Amino acid sequence: MTVMKWHQKIVMFFIFPVLIVFQGYAADAGVKKIAVLDFEDAAVSAHFQARNFKIGRAVADILVTELVKDGTFKVIERSQLEKVISEQKLSASGLVDTSEVAKIGKILGVSAVIVGSVTQFGIDSKVMGIFGIGVKQNYAKVAVNARLIDTTTAEILNAAEGSAEESASGVSIEGLANIDASNMANTILGTATKNALANIVKQFKEQSAKLREAVINAKVAYVDKKNKTCIIDAGKDHGVANDTIFYVVKVVKEIKSPKTGAVIKRLTDVVAELKVIEVEGSNATLLCVSGKCDTINENDDVSTSK
Repeated sequence: MTVMKWHQKIVMFFIFPVLIVFQGYAADAGVKKIAVLDFEDAAVSAHFQARNFKIGRAVADILVTELVKDGTFKVIERSQLEKVISEQKLSASGLVDTSEVAKIGKILGVSAVIVGSVTQFGIDSKVMGIFGIGVKQNYAKVAVNARLIDTTTAEILNAAEGSAEESASGVSIEGLANIDASNMANTILGTATKNALANIVKQFKEQSAKLREAVINAKVAYVDKKNKTCIIDAGKDHGVANDTIFYVVKVVKEIKSPKTGAVIKRLTDVVAELKVIEVEGSNATLLCVSGKCDTINENDDVSTSK
């Protein structure tokens, strides 16, 4: 083997892993982050209402699973979502005000929020035979509707509907209906739900290009000028992740109305670029990587957008 071929192999040995890393980064960079709120139980059969089974929550969980498997969107964790909802003193389901939904999304740092309703969820039974003698056939019927809300504009980007029916024979209705959130996905009701949601996932995928990258705004809470680091008041709960880039934005001039004296516009300038090096639930540590690092002060505004 020639020296040149050995050199080529050595170069490829080091370059190939780097290519994989950059390809993975590029693929993840275009993924929009979204959140899924619990669906509203709009028309659930009496059996499940009597058991106080939270159908809307279970359906939302299945939708999250299907979205994650599809890979078009990155879905925010339920724990982060519930924390924000609790802090805002809101209910996880039944939110109809798009401005409130958008507000939650902005706090989470997501591009869009999905809300919806379960409009049909139940089981019917029929005997397939002559004169009432034969095999009992059970039918699970599920129908849902959902809305994709842009967190920047509070606009409903898409309203989708999905419905499906699944059947099984030789099993009692009582056995099929004796489900809870932990085992629903493995029943005919779970299968019908997945099939009903498939159309919704497809329609929302088609809208992904319209979504803007979520902008995260925060304040500088602490500055360590010696090490060129600072701590901001936003963390994982707000969609911040390691290596996220922030910009320090400062007001350089306020333009006021000659008549009223009120500020009508603020001219801003980006003075430094920061990169997240450590992140916790409600805060993150950033390293100044370029710009006028020594001018960063507490209470300065930082943003993922210039």
